[in-house]
Amino acid sequence: MRNYNKVILMGNLSHDPEYREPKDDFKVVDFTIVTNRAKKEGDDEVSYISCSAFGKTAIAINKYFKKGRPMFVEGRLKQERWEKDGKKQSRIKVIVEKFEFVDSKKEHEYNVDETIPEIAGNYPSGSDDQFDSL
Repeated sequence: MRNYNKVILMGNLSHDPEYREPKDDFKVVDFTIVTNRAKKEGDDEVSYISCSAFGKTAIAINKYFKKGRPMFVEGRLKQERWEKDGKKQSRIKVIVEKFEFVDSKKEHEYNVDETIPEIAGNYPSGSDDQFDSL
């Protein structure tokens, strides 16, 4: 039986995206989305969710998103595992497959005419398969 791994989030960026090109022709952007859930009593429940995007998606997110800007993302969960000082560690992050702008373009300083034609509309992601070997 096949399993299903799908995540849908809407929140604000906690900091500017961190863009890098670790290999020729391989683009990665890492960022964190902050979400909150109102509780009946007390403070909201706040979650900081690590996300990564690849390829053309990484280029677009890096170009159009900054700290505080809201975004809607769709993707899948990926568990990363490593060892540090002899201790096994892991974390779960979202691999972004698509994203959408949530706010009005009038509220932000970017030129709508300054688009990257190959990434207009919904933003299909590059693969993170190459990333596993880095």
